[in-house]
Amino acid sequence: MFPDGPVVLAEMVSRLEHALAVSPAEATEISWLEVRRGQESTGKRRRDSYELHERSVLVRVRESGRTGMYRTSAATLSDLENAVREALAQARLAAPSPPPLDRRRGLGRVE
Repeated sequence: MFPDGPVVLAEMVSRLEHALAVSPAEATEISWLEVRRGQESTGKRRRDSYELHERSVLVRVRESGRTGMYRTSAATLSDLENAVREALAQARLAAPSPPPLDRRRGLGRVE
């Protein structure tokens, strides 16, 4: 199970929007994934049925030409804010990354 239980979609969207709104980075991207995996047995003697719940939140930021990422399984508001701060710290320590591609021309930065 999730450490803090499953989160209702509307509540999670609200938390993610808040984390995006308070992010001081030039660009912020948050990916949220919840997975439920399981197995059922039809055997008469075996009882190997189980169900696993997994959550993954990936925060990626772009700051001063540098990219930082941070992954967590927590989903509280403070945990999401901390994930943004951790991604910013990673970006500040990272080497400069190339500029994003210009999708119209398939080239780097257009001058």
